[in-house]
Amino acid sequence: IVNGNDSSGGRYPYQAMLFRETGPNARFGCGGSLIAPDIVLSAAHCGIPKQVEIGRDSRVEDNGNFDRRDVLYSYRHPRNDKQSYAYDLLLLKLSAPSTKRPIRLNDNPALPIVNQLVTVTGFGKLAYNGVPSITLQEVELNAMSNDVCSMSKDLNSKREDFQQGYEGLIQDNMLCLNDLSGSKKDACSGDSGGPAILRGNTSEEDIQVGVVSWGYECALPNFPGVYAGINQSIVWLK
Repeated sequence: IVNGNDSSGGRYPYQAMLFRETGPNARFGCGGSLIAPDIVLSAAHCGIPKQVEIGRDSRVEDNGNFDRRDVLYSYRHPRNDKQSYAYDLLLLKLSAPSTKRPIRLNDNPALPIVNQLVTVTGFGKLAYNGVPSITLQEVELNAMSNDVCSMSKDLNSKREDFQQGYEGLIQDNMLCLNDLSGSKKDACSGDSGGPAILRGNTSEEDIQVGVVSWGYECALPNFPGVYAGINQSIVWLK
């Protein structure tokens, strides 16, 4: 997460960390969210993890207050496409239920409304060429329309893909979040698979609207972050 804040202890109990291997030296690769006692939702492009940890506030401190579970099997969204990042969703079945409270999923096609505040959480990089965060970060972004999002480009860039921008890349199954505050906030690598939420007063009231998916670098002023939409896949997720 770029230009976010440390989250306060235990606020996001459903936050998950995914590990490609097991053991003490396993490096985390992606985020995720607990959506049922024994199911974690993440991004398909993250690949299949061996283990997940749920409810951590710190990547290094072990206060014993999190759950570690093996992954029994995984389901990629049937319409997922690796090239275009379409339906970038992955479900992970855990070896045993987590003790944490799962997050509710958005089943309202009208949400999020344009400019609505959406919170994204993760342990990913603090800058595009930076290091992953030790403490769980949270950042507030704004929902935007897919039409406006697909017009994102940087005509002054030397890079052809930046000049071309997001034209033709933003599909109906995706959700874009930008930073209207102008303080260069975004998700970044390592946050992939983690939740984008409408934040309630408590975690019980939170509603997940997206999954961190892709973007051009991190926090570039011209390029919003792109997320897999929850509502667009709610039938499969349920």
